[in-house]
Amino acid sequence: MAHASGRGGTQTIDYLRTTLVIYQALPERDELTAHIERHLTRTGARHPEHALLLRAYVRWSLLPRARRAHRRPGGFKHRVRWPTPASTLPSPSSPP
Repeated sequence: MAHASGRGGTQTIDYLRTTLVIYQALPERDELTAHIERHLTRTGARHPEHALLLRAYVRWSLLPRARRAHRRPGGFKHRVRWPTPASTLPSPSSPP
């Protein structure tokens, strides 16, 4: 598979893949799961000291939820969200 650098490259690859799926040149797949796996690969490469922990968290928590959401008719009720440092820290205005 082609390697995309940056968000624009990934969007180009996603567009091309979607076009090929529409014309039945490629099989359909769970795009949310594929996106999570690509994000995990990029994040693990940027933060190798946390790669093992991230891989375990994604494999045992995020991917099963994404797969269940894909199988559910009507899509998914709650989007899978990646924890970010900003979302895990209390805001300055919140009481301790």
